[in-house]
Amino acid sequence: MKNSKIAFTWRKLATLFLVACILPAALATAAVPFTLELNTTLPSPCLDEQEYEEAIAACIHAIAQEPKNAGLYSQLALVHLQGGRFEEAIAPCTKAIELAPEFSTGYSSRAAVYFVNHEYDDAMTDCNAAIELDSEADAAYYFRAMIYFLRGEYVLARNDLNEVIKLTPEFANGYHLRGQTYFFLGEHDLALEDFNTTITRDSKHANAYNHRAFIRFLAKRYKETIADATLAIKYSNGDDKIRAMAYNNRGLAFLYQYEFKSSLDDFDEALKLDPTISIAYGNRRIASIAVLILHVILPGVIVVVAGTAACKIFGVTLATIPAVWRFLWRKAKSIARAAWRTAKSATRAIIARTWRGITALRRRRTQPAQEQEPPDNP
Repeated sequence: MKNSKIAFTWRKLATLFLVACILPAALATAAVPFTLELNTTLPSPCLDEQEYEEAIAACIHAIAQEPKNAGLYSQLALVHLQGGRFEEAIAPCTKAIELAPEFSTGYSSRAAVYFVNHEYDDAMTDCNAAIELDSEADAAYYFRAMIYFLRGEYVLARNDLNEVIKLTPEFANGYHLRGQTYFFLGEHDLALEDFNTTITRDSKHANAYNHRAFIRFLAKRYKETIADATLAIKYSNGDDKIRAMAYNNRGLAFLYQYEFKSSLDDFDEALKLDPTISIAYGNRRIASIAVLILHVILPGVIVVVAGTAACKIFGVTLATIPAVWRFLWRKAKSIARAAWRTAKSATRAIIARTWRGITALRRRRTQPAQEQEPPDNP
């Protein structure tokens, strides 16, 4: 009789350990990573107020001396850009085009201004004009590729980026953007190769580390994902969006390695940096439930089961236990059961909600990119 009780108890304990191993792993598979995206936020000014005013004064003085010099107007537009006055940069570019319509530089500069102002149609028109004037206008190819990328025309974006890389093989951002286009075209190996090249060209390219971490996460290379995300955080230069993406991706890698406390800390940090990240909220709930199961519910249930087994094996009854211990024992069982019921209902709700999000995300990603041919006269 005693042996049968012991066997029954060990079966219960084995079942609990099995649940502890499988349920957190099942929860981890419901977590959602960031997708790759192009950063189109306006660049931060690289000139402070005094430097900007001094540079503007110098440009205006030079233009007064040579009012027909188109290059000086292009320089004035660049100063406006560096000072964060994006709208004010358009007029000098237009003046440079009026003075020297045969040169592509004015069109390329104005395309850059239009792009940072999110005026993509006007930027596309100027890029086409620059390329028509100069087939080696690398800046025009690059900005046109970014516009194609934003429109989801990844084949055209890749074609332009091939030209950029051929003209400026040391330009790290050309490889980085082409890596993103390869990813959306489903060519992950080529995407990884371009991210590697980006990092070779620029060892502190935070976005390249972030996107390489994403590719490695999809390949289940979780340790390398953690290493890349950590480097993205290190080189983010205070950019909260980049850091939030890195913390989310690193948290996912920790989650899939069953390091639930570390993953929960990273999801918390991602949301602290950027509270608008909806994906991180779901991932944090999953990590929270895994931590609750492993560190609260499971130990409580094991204590209850082990205590019950001990009472049965050694013939201890409630009548032989003092009233205080009897009260605590009943309370412990009640709390463990309530926590278990709560965790089960929360887990079902989160898995259902997250699975709907994953299904929608996969549906968007599996839509085949339409192969498009570049225009005869760009």
